[in-house]
Amino acid sequence: MYNTLKRRLKHIKHRFLSIAGIKTKGNPTHTIGQNMELAEAKFDSFMQYPKSSTKERIKKLDESKKRNIVYIYDQLDFSTFRYRALNLLEIYQKYFTNITPHVFFLNEISELYNYIRKIDLIILVRTSWTVDLESLIFEFKKLGKKIIYDIDDLIISEEHIRNIVKNDYQAKDNNHISILFGVAMRKIWLMRLADYFISPNEYLSSKIQSSYQKPTYLIYNSLNSTQVEYSDYILKQEEKKSSKTKYLAYFSGSSSHNADFASIKQVLLRILKERANVHLLIGGFLELDESFNEFSDRIIRLPFTNFVSQLEYINQCYINLIPLEDNEFNDCKSELKYFESAILKKPSIASPRYPFRKIKERNPNNILLSHSKTDWYQNIKLLLDNEEAYSRISNQAREDAINTYYDKNIYSQLKIVLDSVLE
Repeated sequence: MYNTLKRRLKHIKHRFLSIAGIKTKGNPTHTIGQNMELAEAKFDSFMQYPKSSTKERIKKLDESKKRNIVYIYDQLDFSTFRYRALNLLEIYQKYFTNITPHVFFLNEISELYNYIRKIDLIILVRTSWTVDLESLIFEFKKLGKKIIYDIDDLIISEEHIRNIVKNDYQAKDNNHISILFGVAMRKIWLMRLADYFISPNEYLSSKIQSSYQKPTYLIYNSLNSTQVEYSDYILKQEEKKSSKTKYLAYFSGSSSHNADFASIKQVLLRILKERANVHLLIGGFLELDESFNEFSDRIIRLPFTNFVSQLEYINQCYINLIPLEDNEFNDCKSELKYFESAILKKPSIASPRYPFRKIKERNPNNILLSHSKTDWYQNIKLLLDNEEAYSRISNQAREDAINTYYDKNIYSQLKIVLDSVLE
């Protein structure tokens, strides 16, 4: 499974180096090629445990003399499961000497049956219903043990799914609608079996409590030590000089973000027309309409990559843009687009959705919020033209990211959960 994911990403380094060599010649302040090799090595090191065989992970569970917490996810990936489970493994190792965490996937559920009495707590991470998993949960509950469901966005009920589908740009495709409802309902069925919930967002937690009337705890999406240490490495490699070219970056997780980007389209076109030194850096899926054609030589598209190499992409940007439509679904988002740029001292401008208002409340210099197109234009201009403001926000954002989404604060949130749930 891990090797398949690696093969899918194999082309990325060469493609990125080609782009960097042509499009950003003279602008990157350190050698990207060497760093991408190092990034891949760091990523491989981080993935040693989750990519180990089922047999090896079962053996670890069987031989454990500590309390055992099992995280279950659909299949290994580099996104949700990392934020909601894998990043926590090092927190357990560092702070919880009496607990051993384990990870398993849906295709391994049958292997867990013989070890069910070894497990003290199961945490389902955005997990989908299967016959085997339901049977395992029922047997686990017969032993008087508890289930937590960890969910990171607003797919918590039929009504919420309906609203999401209505706003989806592909909603006219009946097959697409069927897939969305099918995927979501498999998760909702398991939510109904949960005793507790965890979410990364206070607003989302309030929605879960309203729907299920069960205790809901908060654990932020977080950074891991590999990311923080690698960001330190990048920052130390940076030469203390500025580039004439300024990259406005937008990192899109999926094609569903087209409408979010469209909300600032006219602002970006205006900036590109007014400033020949401003370029656009786009990561992930995004459809650009023909109005951007005249700036095609100043637009760089980056493919998906692993989370360590992603830091190399982020480091090429000057300003991180986080436009989000004004809706309840986006109020339930996490702050990951903010903190993964902040650790590299890249300032963010965001729409005033709930998680970003919370960031601003902690310190006004953490982030810039844009309530209108005029705000977007003025905030971009401020960071392009005012070095003092840029430095102030960049430094404060990194401090906030480390203090809020890493290590001790995440430990404190996890401890609240375990102290409440484990008997």
